[in-house]
Amino acid sequence: MNTTEHPTTPPLELAGSLSIQNASNLLAELLQFLESNEKPRIDLEGIDSVDTIGLQLLISASASNDVTWLNPPECLRDHCQAVGYDFKNFSNQQSKEQ
Repeated sequence: MNTTEHPTTPPLELAGSLSIQNASNLLAELLQFLESNEKPRIDLEGIDSVDTIGLQLLISASASNDVTWLNPPECLRDHCQAVGYDFKNFSNQQSKEQ
C-alpha cells in the first residue's frame, strides 16, 4: 500500500525579485494562497533576487503555516546568511516532481 500523500493543489510559484518594491503584491498573493490551502507548497525556483523585506515575508508565511518550500534558490541562501537567518528553516524543500 502506498501511503505517500500527493498534494492536489499546485504550489504557488514565486518568480522574479522578492523586494520592497513588490512587497504589497507579494503579501496579498501569499495571504490569499495560504488562506485557501491547508498544506501550502511554495515553489521558489523562479526567484532571482531577494531583499530583507522579501525574506521577512517568507519567514512570516512559514511562522503560522506548515509551508513546504520547493526549490529554494542560491540567492535566498546568500541573503539568509547575510542577515544571520538560519537557512535550514527552508530545508523542508522538495523537488518539483514530488
